Amino acid sequence: MQNLVSNFFIYNSTGRIISGDQDSNEYSNLAKQIDAKRNALYFELMENNTVLILGCSVRVEQVGGREERIVCIGIYSDFRCHEYKVIKEFYERVTVEIKDIQKFEYRLIGLWEENDLENFGNLQEIDINEKITEYIYGKLVANEKVSIKSKNSLVAVLIINSIFQKLQGFLEYDFKFTTSQYPYETDISICPIEPNPDFELDEPDLNWKESPVYSDYYLILSEVFQERSTEIINNIQLKNRDSLSFYAKNSAFKLYRTEVLNVFSTSQSMNKLFDLYKRDKDVLKESFKERSDQIQSMTIEDELTVVDIIIEICCQQIVSNYPFSDHSPSEDASLKSLFFKIKSKKLKKKLDIRLLDNNIFFSYTIKDVISGIYSNKDTELLHNLCRVEFKANDRGKEKFKEFVNSALSTYQDTQLTQLLKFISNSIEPPPSKGGQIFHDFIKTLLYTHASDFTSKLSTKEAKSLDSYFGTNYSAQKINKITNKGKRILTFVPYILFFCLFIATLVFLLMPDNPSDGGLLDSANKSFTVNTTSGTTPLTVQFFDNTTNATEWKWDIDGDGITEYFEKYPVHTYYESGIYNVSLTTLDDNNMSLSDTVTVIVKDKTYTE
Repeated sequence: MQNLVSNFFIYNSTGRIISGDQDSNEYSNLAKQIDAKRNALYFELMENNTVLILGCSVRVEQVGGREERIVCIGIYSDFRCHEYKVIKEFYERVTVEIKDIQKFEYRLIGLWEENDLENFGNLQEIDINEKITEYIYGKLVANEKVSIKSKNSLVAVLIINSIFQKLQGFLEYDFKFTTSQYPYETDISICPIEPNPDFELDEPDLNWKESPVYSDYYLILSEVFQERSTEIINNIQLKNRDSLSFYAKNSAFKLYRTEVLNVFSTSQSMNKLFDLYKRDKDVLKESFKERSDQIQSMTIEDELTVVDIIIEICCQQIVSNYPFSDHSPSEDASLKSLFFKIKSKKLKKKLDIRLLDNNIFFSYTIKDVISGIYSNKDTELLHNLCRVEFKANDRGKEKFKEFVNSALSTYQDTQLTQLLKFISNSIEPPPSKGGQIFHDFIKTLLYTHASDFTSKLSTKEAKSLDSYFGTNYSAQKINKITNKGKRILTFVPYILFFCLFIATLVFLLMPDNPSDGGLLDSANKSFTVNTTSGTTPLTVQFFDNTTNATEWKWDIDGDGITEYFEKYPVHTYYESGIYNVSLTTLDDNNMSLSDTVTVIVKDKTYTE
C-alpha cells in the first residue's frame, strides 16, 4: 500500500482524539457512532470510490485494570479498489498504533470477545459459497440492503473481506459495509441481533443454512450485471446506483422473463414484484397480463405504488390502443380488484381525480366519484368531474354517459335534489361536457319521476343553474308561485266570508263576562318571530324561547329540510306564499321539543 496516502486516528468513546493529528475533529462524530454500535469493522467507500474509511471499536485495559473502549479510524485517499489486503493491514496497524500510544499504557483486549483481534493478523481470503456472493452481488445491484446474522466477529469481518475482494468489478459506486453488535442501515450489515436477516453465518465455511426468499431473482440480477459489466461501466448514464438498479432489473426481466415471473408466481410474492418494479411500468404491465389471477387475490402492502401503477397502466393502454378502441381501457378484473383493495380514502380520491384528468372511465370509479361528491360534499371531485371534456368522435363519451346514468339511477329524488343544490352553490368555472352530462341526467331522472324539485331550489340556486346549464328553473319557480297565488286569491272571498261568519257566531254566543285565560299567550310558544306577515322581500327574526337547548333545527319554509342550526336566525323571504316555520330543539338529556309558526308573505306587486 505504498501508493496510498493514509491517515490514522484514535479516539476515546466520547469522540476526543487520543492519537493522530491533534487538530483534526473531522471524524469525531463518526468515532462516537462506531463506538455506540460496537463496530468490529466499519467500511465506507466514498467520493466515487477514491476514498476508503475503515474503523473499529476496540476494548482496551489501562494499567490498574480499568477497562474502556477506544475507536481506530484509517483514512485511505486516492483509493482505486485494487488493494485487496487493505483490511488485513488496517488491523495490523490497529495493533501497532494502540501499543505506541505514549499517554496510556493500554493492553489490547479485543473487539467483541477477548483476544479475537489476534486472529485478524492472519486474515486470509476464505472460501465463500459462490451463491452467497452472487446473492449479495444481486442485492447490491438492486440497491437493497444485505443483512446477515452472525455472532462471531472474525466470521463477520471475513465476510466483508471476501465480498470486498470478489466484488472488485462492482466497486465503481459508493458503498458502506458494517459488522457491529447493533444493526445498521448500510449496504451490508452483519450483526448478532439482525432483526430480519437474509441468512445466518457463524461457521468459517460460510454456507447459508437455507436459501433466502427470492434468492433466485437476485442470482439472475447478478448474472445480468456480470454479463453486461463492460456496457455498464462505459455507460455514463449508469454512474449512480438508482439508474444502475433500474437498468439491471429491466434487463433481467427482458432476458429472463419466464424465470423472473416464476419466482413471483404466488399472490403473496406479487407485492415484492411491485416493489422491485414500481418505477418500471412496462414490466408491471406485462406482469398484469401474466399474473392477473394472482393480482386479484393479493394483499396490498404499498397502496401508493398500486395507485401509480393503475394510472400508468391505464394511460399506456389508451396510448397503445388509440384510436382502435374506446378511449377508456376495458374493465380488467385485476385492475378492478386492486381499486377495491385501496383502503385509504385520500389515495382513492387521488386515483379518481387522476383517472378523470386522463379521461379514463370505469363504472366503479365514476360511482365512487359521485358518491364522494354527494356524501362528502367534495368540491374538488365535483370540479374535476365537471371539467371532463371530449374531442370529436370520442367514443369514451358514451361510456362516461352510461356510467354516470348508472350511478345516479341508485339515488332517491331528495338525494338528486341535494346534488343539484350542491352543484349550484359549489361549481366555479362554467362546466365542460362532463358537467353538462352529470347535470342533465340528474334533471332527466327527476322529471321522469315527476318530482316537484324546483320548489326546493332557492331563487339564487335556480338562477345559478340556469346560467351554467341553460335551464329555466327560475321561470318554473315563478310560474308555480304565481299559480299558487292565483289559487289562494280564488278562495280569499270564501275564506273571508267564513271567518266573518265564525266571528259573528262567537260574538253572539260569547257570555257577558268571559273568563280570563281564554287567549293563547305567545310566551307559551317554544319560539317567536318579530313579524308573521308582510310583503316581499320580508325579513324575519326568529327567537328561541326554550331553556337548556343545545341544538336547534330551523325549517323556515316547511319543506322538511333544515336551513339553520343557530339559536336566533334571520331569514329573508323573496317569494310570496304561506310558510309553516318549525323549530326542533334538543337539550342535554336528549329531550326534543317541536313547535310551528305560520309566516304569510304577500307579493309586493299584488299589494300595490
